[in-house]
Amino acid sequence: MPCPFFPRPTRSIPALVCAVALNVGLINKPAHAEDKDPMLSMNGQESPELLVYLAEKTDAGQWAAHYGLKIRRKLVGKADAYVFATPSVEDARKLLSIIRQDGAVIRAFNNRYVVALTQEAEPCGDPWEESHCWNEPDLPPIPPFTPFENYFYPQTGVHAGQWHLYNDFGWIHIDAPDAWQQGAAGTGVVIGVVDSGVEMSHPDLVVRPTLSYDFVHEDDDPSPNLFVSPLYYSHGTAVAGVAAARGGNGLGVTGVAPYASIAALRVPLANTFAPSELGDPSELGGVVSTADRILDAIYFGDQAIHIKNHSYGSPYPYAIRDARVVALQETSANGMIHVVAAGNGQRFDDGGFTRRDASARTYSIPEVITVAAVGPEGHHADYSNYGASIVVSAPSRACADCDPGLLTTDVTGGHGYNNLSGNLFPDPDYTDTFGGTSGATPVVSGALALAKQLRPELNSRWAKHLLANSSQVVDPEDHSPESDGGWQENAAGCRFNQNYGFGLVNADRLVALAGLKDLELTPLLTWDQALRMKPTAIPDADKTGVHFPIDFDSHKNPADALEEVGVSLRVDHARRGEVEIWLVSPSGSKRRMMHRYDSDHDPFTTGIGAVDDDGQIQPWTFWSHAFWGENPHGQWTVIVIDTERGTTGTVDAIQLHLRMGRLKAGNLQFESCDLGQHLLS
Repeated sequence: MPCPFFPRPTRSIPALVCAVALNVGLINKPAHAEDKDPMLSMNGQESPELLVYLAEKTDAGQWAAHYGLKIRRKLVGKADAYVFATPSVEDARKLLSIIRQDGAVIRAFNNRYVVALTQEAEPCGDPWEESHCWNEPDLPPIPPFTPFENYFYPQTGVHAGQWHLYNDFGWIHIDAPDAWQQGAAGTGVVIGVVDSGVEMSHPDLVVRPTLSYDFVHEDDDPSPNLFVSPLYYSHGTAVAGVAAARGGNGLGVTGVAPYASIAALRVPLANTFAPSELGDPSELGGVVSTADRILDAIYFGDQAIHIKNHSYGSPYPYAIRDARVVALQETSANGMIHVVAAGNGQRFDDGGFTRRDASARTYSIPEVITVAAVGPEGHHADYSNYGASIVVSAPSRACADCDPGLLTTDVTGGHGYNNLSGNLFPDPDYTDTFGGTSGATPVVSGALALAKQLRPELNSRWAKHLLANSSQVVDPEDHSPESDGGWQENAAGCRFNQNYGFGLVNADRLVALAGLKDLELTPLLTWDQALRMKPTAIPDADKTGVHFPIDFDSHKNPADALEEVGVSLRVDHARRGEVEIWLVSPSGSKRRMMHRYDSDHDPFTTGIGAVDDDGQIQPWTFWSHAFWGENPHGQWTVIVIDTERGTTGTVDAIQLHLRMGRLKAGNLQFESCDLGQHLLS
């Protein structure tokens, strides 16, 4: 008998059995970019829809009728933003250039197709993988919080406890108890979980219904859809528990921020929704959606949700930085902190080793906190992406199949990850197998919630400065190729490793620094300079490469200590994975901006860049934190190298971007990464 389709998730066991029967082929087949599913290749492609921000008081119906458009949906997270349907992709393309000239249009984009994958590690061998409410009466009093949850401490032969928060095994941890003893527990902070849905009724989660929404089904119940594989729909509930499972209630586990609350924001991540939920043609399946759903979740609750966790990502490098990136930038400017998974693109198998640099991911921009994963023994997790855009690292599983995983909340009643595991956790409402950069990311979201409680003005810039000054060196002997020479100290005294960013997040030090009353963040200064150039050949298989000098004069331009440094390039090359990009600062620090990777695993040969809505290839911007704190004055040198013989290419556009500012303590002056050492010693 065929299984009936119910429009909303239910909790009945027969229904779950039916759903598992329908999806048996999905349970052990993660949706990664080199699966044979052609839908994954639709990521970033144009759709026949337009995403338009209209001027205030514009009548959307009349405006649409004027252009022969139909209103598909109105965004709930951003005022006067709409999705309009056109007859075809070609019609959408032609109309876009016209409506951008309309005075009633603030911004307009193609509502491109999106494939967003969860970032839990998959088995090795798989190819890819301002209104604050700090004193709400319903929240516990200001700590010190002491956990007495059932599973916080290890139980011999059963589970390792919440080792990532604290352990006596000699493993790494974030030293959460010492942070809690300082009076920080995330009280009044709201963490938005942009994910597959969160079980609203889980007894160990405090979910804010008025700040939660389902952007798939377009209603106020963001519970996961139990009619897809539990390998996917359980993801958001696990993420929420890592960040902010309720502490002090004697149940199960505690989150990093035990008194923070959750805003559940369900979006159409691959394999977490049914096609009929979007009202899309069935041929799109439960993998492909459009950018507006995720963009809407980014904007939603702009003044009420303080931190948003994004444990998902694109299957391919150089996917267009579309309207979602604009949303991240705008909300970050308004004070929201976005914490983003670096991704699980690395792999080991019989075919060798595939590397993945996070700098080629859509969300690798200065306005977010990008998080890599570290295994319990203090080494870079073998699946975790790396790169100059990494800000910080956090504990997670060492590999997809390695124990221990993170112990966190699961969909209740054995309907989640426990349903898939042969080594069941004793309590079906929890799992100890969670991992990937999906698991590492909410650790950082929770830690920042602790800091946000003590410093309400905390935003992404504040967060990066505090993390640069409080994170700890891990794996000090690391000299792997991915690390860019291991731990390197730049001219400002800042240590950075492309596997770990500024280091392992340390909640105790982070909270101590955030609580200092005399800290001040100087205003952000920016400078951008493009080279006037003709297409320049990149020497084939030449380690010297081609050099492009760019001068910055601090006597003619406002300047301060460096924060992020970016390089935009457009490269025409048949095998772009052979290309490496380096940057040399005026102080002599030479750092890699983009690591070469295995071109055989890249289905595109368009070079480095992304096709915009007008069909033009725009340069890709690579961002680095490795020059943090240095003096920007003097000559910078961009170096482009072709690492293998056989194919050649050219570079025809280069631009340097400098972002500058510093953290100060009253009248005291320190180097950018010495502040924590001086003030916390």
